[in-house]
Amino acid sequence: MKRSDYAHQKLDEMLRENRFQPQSRLPPERDLARQLDVSRMGLRVALDRLEAEGRIWRHVGQGTFVGPRPEKAPTQLSFVTANTSPAEALEARLAIEPQIARMAALRASELQISDMFVLVQKGRVSGDPAAWESWDGQFHRALCLVTGNRLLLSIFDSFNA
Repeated sequence: MKRSDYAHQKLDEMLRENRFQPQSRLPPERDLARQLDVSRMGLRVALDRLEAEGRIWRHVGQGTFVGPRPEKAPTQLSFVTANTSPAEALEARLAIEPQIARMAALRASELQISDMFVLVQKGRVSGDPAAWESWDGQFHRALCLVTGNRLLLSIFDSFNA
């Protein structure tokens, strides 16, 4: 059996056994490859197959996520956010984000907390405002993912589209 087939089989088992919550981020490729004892190239081939099967999806710079790729924000929500002032968007975020943080604190697994901590640390050491903004955005999206609430995730994504 090729190592990529082995990796695909093991990842398939992990997904079927619900070791990862829907729409949660998988561990980094380097960690998964080490855990499965395969090369990163072999792991990528397995991930390509899982993505083609609709079991995972990838977002460049943010990672690999469990489940089918979420649909874009509904047209009506996109229309609203496109016609909203920055002050209104900030006001809405300030109203929603504390509840997202509370829900995430109640629902996050230790692994998810660890993953979010890494995002915060990467933002702190980035030294570049654009990089910090990217890491901060990934952290806030991870908070939304941890809530398990797809509507909150869609709202977040529409704000950041």
